[in-house]
Amino acid sequence: MLAYLEIARVGVAFAFLAIASLSDWRRREVDDWVWVAMALSSIALLAAEQAISFSLLKLILYAASIITTSALALLVYWLGLYGGADAKALICLSLAVPVKPSLANPILPVSPVFPISI
Repeated sequence: MLAYLEIARVGVAFAFLAIASLSDWRRREVDDWVWVAMALSSIALLAAEQAISFSLLKLILYAASIITTSALALLVYWLGLYGGADAKALICLSLAVPVKPSLANPILPVSPVFPISI
């Protein structure tokens, strides 16, 4: 069951980032509803995962990754190095996939703060 939730979280990230990319390509703008829907979907899936199999260590790891990624995304935005949609994308990505999916374990070692490595 947890593997299905993990696949769903990756799917949510892929789907909403595809929608955002298409919108950015067509209009040079991404509506906020994309980020709100992605964030809410991601939070719901993370909550379901924790409700099914609670792990304090995993919860702390998720929180650390989300906080670190969000802080870095906002800092880079405030420094004017990229736009608001980029910051929102990273924050939502950190909610959807805060750590490397277990399905990707044999492929490559990455940063413990997975969204930053993306």
